[in-house]
Amino acid sequence: MKTKKIASILLMLFLITMAISGCVSSKNIGDNGTDKNIEEKKATYLFVFSANTLNPHIEKSYIPLRAGIVETLVKIDEDLTLKPWLLESWKSEDAKHWQFKVRDGVTFHNGTVLNANMVKSNIESVIEKNAGIKNVLNIESVEANGQILNIVIKEPNLSFPSEFVHPNTAIIDVNAPDLDTKPIGTGPFKVESFHPNASIQLVKNNKYWDGEVKLDRVNFEFNEDANARLQALQSGYADIIFKPASESIDILKNNSDITVDSVASLRSHEIIYNMKKSNMDINEFRKGLNALINRKEIVDTIMAGQASPAYGPFLEKFPFAVDYEKGEFGLDKALSNFKKAGLTVSNGKVSINGKPLKMKIVTYASRPELPQIAQIIQSNAKKIGIEMDIYIAENIDEYLNTNNDWDISVYSLLTAPRGDASYFLNAAFAPEGVQNHGHINDTKLTTIIDKFNKCTDEKERNEFAKEAVELINKENYNSFIVYPNITSAYNNKRISGWTTSISEYYMITKDLDVK
Repeated sequence: MKTKKIASILLMLFLITMAISGCVSSKNIGDNGTDKNIEEKKATYLFVFSANTLNPHIEKSYIPLRAGIVETLVKIDEDLTLKPWLLESWKSEDAKHWQFKVRDGVTFHNGTVLNANMVKSNIESVIEKNAGIKNVLNIESVEANGQILNIVIKEPNLSFPSEFVHPNTAIIDVNAPDLDTKPIGTGPFKVESFHPNASIQLVKNNKYWDGEVKLDRVNFEFNEDANARLQALQSGYADIIFKPASESIDILKNNSDITVDSVASLRSHEIIYNMKKSNMDINEFRKGLNALINRKEIVDTIMAGQASPAYGPFLEKFPFAVDYEKGEFGLDKALSNFKKAGLTVSNGKVSINGKPLKMKIVTYASRPELPQIAQIIQSNAKKIGIEMDIYIAENIDEYLNTNNDWDISVYSLLTAPRGDASYFLNAAFAPEGVQNHGHINDTKLTTIIDKFNKCTDEKERNEFAKEAVELINKENYNSFIVYPNITSAYNNKRISGWTTSISEYYMITKDLDVK
């Protein structure tokens, strides 16, 4: 935490310097021994979450894809349709035996040619390093021949190609040195330097396979301080910032030089219940906690209208979502459910064995609205005699995985990053799922997910997904709070070609440019 505070202070000092002196970037081009100074096309982007590795095969290492360093075999469009990226095509007759055609004419930053054998080596690398990807790929065998990759999976999976949208399956030259600090990808930008948890300096890949790269350089910085990001944009230091604080949206919209870009996301802010804690295995107890969530207040105040209430994991427009029961906030409802759960309710207060109920909420600050949501829940709980302590974890996933002292977590998860229900169901609710922080192990739910995974008919798969979601909601295994918008802001006098990606995967692209 001290490092992050120092980084924010240094940024503020730099902003002052830049405001006074301005910023000029130039490059030298040698021509018969003569150097010419030509202004480079450079942009600075401030992102929220930091990274201590650029190896995309490490769990949660999404930055290399977001920064345009690496690419995946398959891409998801803004309309949530799959398209080949480093592949040309794929096919299967039984959803178990798959043939992939690797794209011709693609080279890595170091000139190495992409072929099926390199893809095979990447799959083996990510399976070795990343248990979550190993589980979802569920591969039996891989064979490579030229540009053809044949994969046999252990169980039929109609959505198998969509697994290669995941940032952790990005393709790198696995034989290159320094994979953590300078991975060799196929993307439009190369790593010039990387300062863990601080910044990446990116330079143009002049031999990019998919067309002209507009920018010469990108300064990709990490800063969790929403106020620092705002001031960086307002001062002209940053050209683009990700996720401005909700309370600053109106300020930014009133500045004609700044465009605020906001799109409905595939993400849900939610509560995870720790099923290993006392009373948490009782559905009525979880219902009582759910009734403490004032979704409307959260949308209107904390989210400043940049969200919509969530009563299930997926936006209802999706074919695998259901018509959710809109359980409303209410202290009386909470008390009623706690009483059904066997707790003592007297004079509008809850107690257990004659003592006040004490709980621990764990959340994290890199999404600044989450601690504020925790505070609203804490305040409502206090009104009925429940004491909740809030703990801010620096690394939320590590904390939830290695500690059992928490009762609930205010968390955020991409629930449909590939346009279907597969990731959410398998990651968050399969017993060995990498996002199953609440230790949910429901045999009936696991059976439904297994049927979903094996089904090869898309309509039937959606019905299994709906069945799983209905069970999740009926049992209140998670409480879904809001669907937050993805928001970015940029200097429209300088920047063109910026798109706020609905998937949150694609940020620095070949089309990003300065005017």
